[in-house]
Amino acid sequence: MKQVSQIDQKAYKLAKAYLPSLNIPGVTTELVEKYISPLSLPPKPTTKNELYRRILVSAQNAGMKDKVIGKAIGGVGKLSVVLYGFDPEKVLKIYDSWKSIFHQIKKQLKPRGKVRESWFVNRGSCLAG
Repeated sequence: MKQVSQIDQKAYKLAKAYLPSLNIPGVTTELVEKYISPLSLPPKPTTKNELYRRILVSAQNAGMKDKVIGKAIGGVGKLSVVLYGFDPEKVLKIYDSWKSIFHQIKKQLKPRGKVRESWFVNRGSCLAG
């Protein structure tokens, strides 16, 4: 039985050759390499704050909310002001609900466009830390 790494390497080589051959606009060998290279992946979080921020980035990426939330406030990074540098313990001490966080976001970050509670479809995300 082949080792998993050998199988993975063969799969990478096949993807690198096959996907660009489909002639899909924008799908180039370089693009495929970017997605299959472990070096192109963001580093794993090493602190609670980094993990908390990553959870929020993932939550906003669901259902195109990144276009809504990120565009309205200039990206998830801007939430650092309201979320105490993405400190989950402090957030849990300060805020008692997602609504109180939402109120502070509107007050301090002044989002552009129509701001709705749909921002917090996954309302537990900000308190998940």
